[in-house]
Amino acid sequence: MGTMRAIKCLGFGHQHRLETDIAIPKPRAGEVLVQVDASGICAADRAMWDGTAPWALPFPFTPGHEFTGTVVGLGEGAGARHGIKVGDRAVAELNITYGNDFFRQRGLYHLSDTMDVLGATLDGGWAEYMIYPADAVVHKVPDNLSNDAACFTEPLANAIHGVERADITFEDVVIVSGAGPIGMGMLQAARLKTPRKLILVNPGAAKRTLGLQRGADMAFHPDDPR
Repeated sequence: MGTMRAIKCLGFGHQHRLETDIAIPKPRAGEVLVQVDASGICAADRAMWDGTAPWALPFPFTPGHEFTGTVVGLGEGAGARHGIKVGDRAVAELNITYGNDFFRQRGLYHLSDTMDVLGATLDGGWAEYMIYPADAVVHKVPDNLSNDAACFTEPLANAIHGVERADITFEDVVIVSGAGPIGMGMLQAARLKTPRKLILVNPGAAKRTLGLQRGADMAFHPDDPR
């Protein structure tokens, strides 16, 4: 299959290394091999680099859990299992559970007995190629969606999940505190719930201006006395 470049995390605290001669993985039954088109950097990835991550992880591994890729190989039965073919662009949900399709298909990963995570316990998207496991939930990327937008699927899913859990109603006044990628996603998702008032709080003026353009009724600096 040849070799590829990938970032390996050897431990927390500035222990990342670019390796240039890693064997391209071969997909086993049910698995999907993708050529990575884009991969993001999450605050969790930054915590690994800074050494502030509170988790125990099996080193070494390839980080990157915000990703999208083009299918270049399919293990036995993978095409039918995931509804994709070679040449399709696809994203995979990063949490991989085993043996309980009910929880996996509903995103209730925390109720499963066992779980792996792409970009943490399994190799992720900071590589030229990566494997989507047989038990991953894989989604085909629409042709009209850019790679950058497809890469944003995972953080946007977090934003939408938070808004859904908030159970916003017509009379609610909603405050989104922080206009990072997930905060801006929550702002736009909350706008679709048509609350009585939608307020953004963020220090940076540029993000406040963007928030007003994306649906906020008001936008304030956190130190604004008004």
